[in-house]
Amino acid sequence: MSLYSQFVATVYDRLFTDPELLSTDVKVYGVLWNRPGHSMRATARESGMPYETFRSAARRLVATGWAYEVRLANGTAVIPWMPLGVEESFVTLLSRMRDGIQYRGEWLMRCLLDLLLRRPDYIDNARPEWLVTGDGSGRLELDRWYWSANLAFEFQGPQHYRLGTPYTATADQLLERQRLDSIKAELCEAEGIQLISVYASDLSLERMEAKLCGTAPVVPLPAGSALVRFFERQCRAYRNYVARIERDGTVPE
Repeated sequence: MSLYSQFVATVYDRLFTDPELLSTDVKVYGVLWNRPGHSMRATARESGMPYETFRSAARRLVATGWAYEVRLANGTAVIPWMPLGVEESFVTLLSRMRDGIQYRGEWLMRCLLDLLLRRPDYIDNARPEWLVTGDGSGRLELDRWYWSANLAFEFQGPQHYRLGTPYTATADQLLERQRLDSIKAELCEAEGIQLISVYASDLSLERMEAKLCGTAPVVPLPAGSALVRFFERQCRAYRNYVARIERDGTVPE
């Protein structure tokens, strides 16, 4: 399950049972969730709700920790989030599951994308029919494809650029992987899809936000929140791990 799906499942389970919230508040939370980063007045207008009703509900969400405010050039945005207790429980859940993640770098990339883009229109490990070499082999794969945004992401682990990994033990294996990577990039370009390569050194919220600049709207995150700190620690540890194996020339785990 992706971070996005886990976030939605965790949050809505607690949101519906919070005695401090009204049914209108829950409805407004859902509206805000689908329009993150947009001004409150514009979001209220699109929802069809009276502005004062919408604003009152949004204020209760902020007061109870279910949202936070962000200043925009055209007004104030209210971004759905979760109270500290819910957030800490969510971080505990992620801490338990992280040890079972096989491809840590790819997982971290997807989690950062879920935090920064917060949109459901994606397919992980996507194998669209057009992503083929034409030589009779199977379809190639995109780590994440935001199909409605014509945007795709590939995590470039060590096996994409160095020898001595479980997948590139020989020079021929490395050359073949790089050949397929080039074909994948060409096919995406032909389909009008922007393919963004992400390396271990890119795994931080700041670097990922910079890579996303101009491609898709990014959701402002609450600085210093428990979840943000968790992923910054995880990313820093992974960057350190990759830097170490690069320095020592060791085989990735």
